[in-house]
Amino acid sequence: MAEINDPIKCAYCGKEKQPGEMMEATIFTRERKWNKRKRKNESYVTKQKKWYCKGTNCHINDQMAHDG
Repeated sequence: MAEINDPIKCAYCGKEKQPGEMMEATIFTRERKWNKRKRKNESYVTKQKKWYCKGTNCHINDQMAHDG
C-alpha cells in the first residue's frame, strides 16, 4: 500500500513527484464496447481520473492525445 509521501507518477510525462507537486484531474476518453443485441461495436464516452504535474500542460496534452 502506498504511503502518503510516496512519489506519484504523472500519467502523461511519467515524472515522479511528491503529492504536493501533483494534481488529480479528469479526462474524457472514447471507448468501444460490443453490443450483443445489435451485434456491433458501439462508442461511448468515459471519465478517467489520473494524476498530473501541477503547473504544467500535462493534463491538457493528455486530454488532446485522447481526443480524436
